[in-house]
Amino acid sequence: MWTWVNATVNPQLLAPAMMTLVEQKKSTLQALIKALRTELASTSISTINLVRAQYRAHLQKAKQGRVNPESWYTKWHSLYAKAKAYKIADIDGLLAVQV
Repeated sequence: MWTWVNATVNPQLLAPAMMTLVEQKKSTLQALIKALRTELASTSISTINLVRAQYRAHLQKAKQGRVNPESWYTKWHSLYAKAKAYKIADIDGLLAVQV
């Protein structure tokens, strides 16, 4: 497993995490994976912002015209479901009324 980690994780990300773990005397593979996940995982706020941006960008495509209605609707429905799952204000809140 260590070989896989060394082959797949960028050394510039791996080295600081490993140094921190060595200082803490926690140099196990499990500790390394937890440290990398904590450091690199997207936050729920960043995910919400990404979903909101994707949804709004797709709505703008409809305003431009010259889009295939069926493919636009299919993509919109997918983004709508995702936005609803994250309770994006554009779907469920005041912004939904204003848009």
